[in-house]
Amino acid sequence: MTWNILAVGLAAICAAVAALAAGADTENMNQENDIGNRFLADWGYDLPISGTMEAGTRARPIVIELQDRMAPNTVAFWTIAGIHNGQAAMLRANAPDNVLTGTYWRTLGDGLGPTDVEGLAKYVVERKTLGVEKVATQKAAYYFDISSFGSRETWFESHPVGYNLAQASLFFPREIGWLKYDPNHTVDYSTKYDRPDLGVGIAYSATGVEATIYVYPGSGNQGTEEKLNREWLKAVNDLTSQNPSALKLGERREKSNFLLQFWITDDTGWKATSLAMSWKNGHFIKVRLTWHRDPTVDEIAMNFLSELHELDVLDPIVRPRN
Repeated sequence: MTWNILAVGLAAICAAVAALAAGADTENMNQENDIGNRFLADWGYDLPISGTMEAGTRARPIVIELQDRMAPNTVAFWTIAGIHNGQAAMLRANAPDNVLTGTYWRTLGDGLGPTDVEGLAKYVVERKTLGVEKVATQKAAYYFDISSFGSRETWFESHPVGYNLAQASLFFPREIGWLKYDPNHTVDYSTKYDRPDLGVGIAYSATGVEATIYVYPGSGNQGTEEKLNREWLKAVNDLTSQNPSALKLGERREKSNFLLQFWITDDTGWKATSLAMSWKNGHFIKVRLTWHRDPTVDEIAMNFLSELHELDVLDPIVRPRN
């Protein structure tokens, strides 16, 4: 009888342990499939969102939780960035090492649209998927439940999100063309190195494309053209010193208050860089853009420069001659 009781007791304990383990596995699976937990673990995005990794449709929207540290439009933007980061990672994982793949996206309109009667808002993007064998361009819509925020007026940002350079009267949004503002690689040289003469370096990036917009104060009494040419020669010397095998791609473009040059920076012709310079509001604006040559990525890189012109930062851009 004692042994029977002991055996029953042991069986109950084993069953309880098994049940606890199964519950823990289920809880872990739920946590791994939660979009907020995954984005924090994978991309470092701490976003007030909930839903499964499959959420984003009208039937299964991503829920933006009520809080006051981040407006819904910003939450939606970085959520969509995380989704596309994941898509790009899957493409890379299934592609040969020497083949460039990527997922590029840009916001259409102002981001989140008006809410419907159920408190759902739609965010529409244009997406380019650069696969191993083909390029696909499509529009995509993502649905967010923001019913907890109330009326539209209460959840829009009072100020645009991006980099505001007040001393130069310039604002750089979080998205320029297909490239996204990269705060982790943006440097304020005055704050970080006590070098206000170096200004700031504002970083943007997308798969295979990196850009830095340097804005720094001018000095001396020379006229604008002389100032620009002097800084241009210094910048070209820095670029060619860093890339001794750089080969010019076409001739230097010159326009009033604007200079532009393209280079191939490797022997295969696969990597390119450009240097653009202008002068505005008492500041030099130097744009260094580097990318992997591909018809789609070439287009994305040129679009970035064109969008800077639309922001009244650079003059009109002409494509490089191959």
